[in-house]
Amino acid sequence: MLLLILPYISHLLVKYGHFSINKKDLYIARVSVVSLMLGCIGIGLSPTPVVMAFSLPA
Repeated sequence: MLLLILPYISHLLVKYGHFSINKKDLYIARVSVVSLMLGCIGIGLSPTPVVMAFSLPA
């Protein structure tokens, strides 16, 4: 999934967001770290397996 989505997002940020290459990479890295943190917090705080399942894609 990331093989298709990440290059597309990268292309959109450069073309329409007018990001430089370095800013684009930094922005993608920051969003990835925040997403990873939210997923880990969701998994750690989930009281049931059902709630944990919703935290996995994040």
